[in-house]
Amino acid sequence: MDLPGTTRQIELKVTVHNDGSAVAANTKVYAALDAGNGKVYDQKISDILNLEPRSSATFTIYLKPPANANTRVLVKIVSDDVLMDESQSDWFKT
Repeated sequence: MDLPGTTRQIELKVTVHNDGSAVAANTKVYAALDAGNGKVYDQKISDILNLEPRSSATFTIYLKPPANANTRVLVKIVSDDVLMDESQSDWFKT
């Protein structure tokens, strides 16, 4: 149950693996709640991290969902301003 004045959040934990042989420099995670038609309800960008070869790091991002809306989670992994990976969840009702 949500109490008046409280803020609901979605906690998103994204684990990034560097399977390469070089440092993944300036790595960050972009996450958003899709509103459709190229728009988002909320979006966040993680802190930047240099990820050593054959290592991993977990990024935690908090997104504020809209009330009673259909959305999905969008995630993009960027390293040195290059899109390395992207994924999305199924659509769900908030």
